[in-house]
Amino acid sequence: MNKLNVSALFLISLFAIMSINDYAQDCSGYYFLQNNKTIERTIYDKDGKPKGKSVIKVSNVASAGNAVSATINSQSFDKNGKAGATSTNTIKCADGMLMMDMKMNLPKGPQKQETSGSAEVSNFYIEYPANLNVGDALKDASFTMASNVSGMEQTTDMLTSNRKVVAKEAITSAAGTWDCYKITFTSKVTTKMKTLNMNMPAVNIEGTEWFCPGFGIVKTESKGGSTLITSIQ
Repeated sequence: MNKLNVSALFLISLFAIMSINDYAQDCSGYYFLQNNKTIERTIYDKDGKPKGKSVIKVSNVASAGNAVSATINSQSFDKNGKAGATSTNTIKCADGMLMMDMKMNLPKGPQKQETSGSAEVSNFYIEYPANLNVGDALKDASFTMASNVSGMEQTTDMLTSNRKVVAKEAITSAAGTWDCYKITFTSKVTTKMKTLNMNMPAVNIEGTEWFCPGFGIVKTESKGGSTLITSIQ
C-alpha cells in the first residue's frame, strides 16, 4: 500500500472518529430538551393493560457553553382521564451526558396530595452516558429530601444502584422505533417521620429501563407495571 492510500485511510478514520464524538456530545436530540415538546407515556399495570398516562411538557430550554437544561412539567391521568399528581423537574445534558432529576423516580400515589407543606431538596441527577456498551456498569445515584407536610417533618432518602447495561434491543410504539440499551437497576426509598420519630417501611424496586442515546428513556418496567412513550408532539 502506498503512502497516499495510507494517508487517505488515516484521514477517513479521523473524520469518522470526529463524527462519532460530535454526535456523542450533541444534546439537541433528547426529547426532554426540545422546547414546547409534549410527550405522552402510557402507564400499564402488571398484566400489561393500560391504566393511565403521564403527560410531560417541556419549557425553559436554555444553553450555556456545552450544556443544556430544561424544565419539564408532568401530570398523570387515570384510564378515565381524571387528572392526578403533578410535578416539576429539571433535566440537564452536557457533552451528550443526559442527567435526569431523581425526584422523577420517587414512587407516586394514585391521586394528587391535597396537603399543604414545603420541601427542601437540591436537584440530584442520575447520569446516562451517550456512549454505552453491553456489560457496562453505570454510576449509582442518591439524594435526600426534607419536607414538612401539614406540620409533620419527614426525610426521604433514595438510592439507585446496581445499574447494568444488559442488552441492546429495539423498542417500537405508536410514536416510533428506537434502538435502545436495556438497563437494570435497584432502588431503595426510605422515609423517616421525624415528628413521630418513626421509620416507614422501605420501598424496594427492581426495575428495567430502555435508553436510546441521543433521544432518551423510551420504556420502563418493574414488578408493578411499565411505561412506554406513545406520543411526541
